[in-house]
Amino acid sequence: MTTGDFDAAIRVFTKVVSLPENANSIDAKELLGVARERRGQLAHAKAEYEEYLRWYPGSVGAARVRQRLDALLTASAKPPERPGARRGAVTKPTDLEIFGSASTQYRRESLDGGAAESLVSDSSLYSDLSVSTRARSEKYLWRGLASGSYRFDFVEGMDQNETRVSAFFLDVAQRSGPYSATFGRQPGNTAGVSSRFDGVRLSRRLAEQWRVTVRGGFPVEISDSDRVETGRQLYGISIDGEDLGGRVDAQLFAIQQQADGMLDRNGVGTELRYADDHLFMASYADYDLYFGDLNTALLSANWQIRPGTSATLFVDYRNSPILTSWNAIQGQGVDRLEDLSDLYSDSEIKQLAQDRTPRSTLVSLGGSQQLSDRVQLAIDISASHLSDTPASGGIDAMPSTGWEFSYYPQLVVSGLFASGDVGTIGVRYFDGSISDTWSLIVNERYPVTSRLRVLPRLRVDWRTNRGRDEFLPDPDDTDEDPIGAAQAARARNGSFTVRPYLGLEWRVWKVTLFGDVGMEWTTGSFDAGGEDEYVYAVSGGLRYDF
Repeated sequence: MTTGDFDAAIRVFTKVVSLPENANSIDAKELLGVARERRGQLAHAKAEYEEYLRWYPGSVGAARVRQRLDALLTASAKPPERPGARRGAVTKPTDLEIFGSASTQYRRESLDGGAAESLVSDSSLYSDLSVSTRARSEKYLWRGLASGSYRFDFVEGMDQNETRVSAFFLDVAQRSGPYSATFGRQPGNTAGVSSRFDGVRLSRRLAEQWRVTVRGGFPVEISDSDRVETGRQLYGISIDGEDLGGRVDAQLFAIQQQADGMLDRNGVGTELRYADDHLFMASYADYDLYFGDLNTALLSANWQIRPGTSATLFVDYRNSPILTSWNAIQGQGVDRLEDLSDLYSDSEIKQLAQDRTPRSTLVSLGGSQQLSDRVQLAIDISASHLSDTPASGGIDAMPSTGWEFSYYPQLVVSGLFASGDVGTIGVRYFDGSISDTWSLIVNERYPVTSRLRVLPRLRVDWRTNRGRDEFLPDPDDTDEDPIGAAQAARARNGSFTVRPYLGLEWRVWKVTLFGDVGMEWTTGSFDAGGEDEYVYAVSGGLRYDF
């Protein structure tokens, strides 16, 4: 949501809210209302806030949600006319609203014992800022967003500090007319744009339910988001149909990307969404004409079978990363596609890009059943696969992971210790290529007061060997990679890991103080011996919402 893609945020939070009650349900319910409000869906936002207060009246966020609801009701109330006032005689001034958040957090993680006597893996100060503006005039609706983050690395120094600009755009739409436009760094994840981009989006409504949009600009890699990269360009067009038949939203799109004067990708695709009182389904397909390859195929569904019983399905079949000519630079020791032109022909670069792009598949099936007013059973079964890649361009082949499976039943209990608390306990079995892992996972969200809550967590892993060595470092390379060698020995011979953590959140006015402390204890490998390993982690910070 910090990127300004409120449609995507609404889809994500709707999915989270539809899942069995868990530690994220309360926040997701509030954020769903916020996303709808910022999207301009005020009636929907009002309904979400009212439902939140019915479901979680004693939660930490209840006062905050009540303030948001009151603000909505106040804004929608029509002020009385002054006696004798002439209609239309006064021009309505522009309403301006500014809101957002600023946060800073210190995080430290250290490793002791095992192959490393003492190693600080992270000691960083993370700072985030997000500022949104919204304005209304007689003719236009204005919306702006600026968000970014900065990481100061105390371990590596200035060379490893990171600045990331997630969004910096202005959106303007006619209140009564058909046109709207967005300028600047804006969210993608729609119409074939796989990431953020710097550029322009222009839209025109053709009728009440139809909209055509053109967009152009420069793709943004999040790791290089502190600058505008003009060496790659994208151009696209999409046609959207909304509320077709009262239940369906549809989109058709075409997109082309150039990189250093070469064709980067040429995609066409579609997105469909269906919703009724019991079923929500969304699908997305992206086919690349240049490579002759299906880049992405997604299917997501949530079925409310009856009150208290639901089922979910998620299928994700994609190139990982999305297939573009730019992928050819991986492992070549160059930063740009044009640097490869002196070494390879266009067809060879195209083949290198295909060779460096594995295909991932994820299938997840879930279900939940309300056992009582306070207890719910949830089950998730998933299967994943990552394909192999061939050796080419001086890069070694990468073997396939094969099919890996996960089985995760859990109980979700509310009001176990106090009104407003939510706890989960589950057992997860992971059937992997390298090892099998049994996990016990326990989470609790306990409100000490209306402003203070504690979040204890515990995870216990029992890992056993499967005998796959392709992805593991050589256990004899203790000098070159002692940590990797120790991890390889544990994977081959099994290990036991315990991770207890304790989190705190305390809200005072518009400021939230938060902290987290925990450790991870991993035994030496069962058969090969070795020292135990300890990881200590601590973090703390504050967030100001305005």
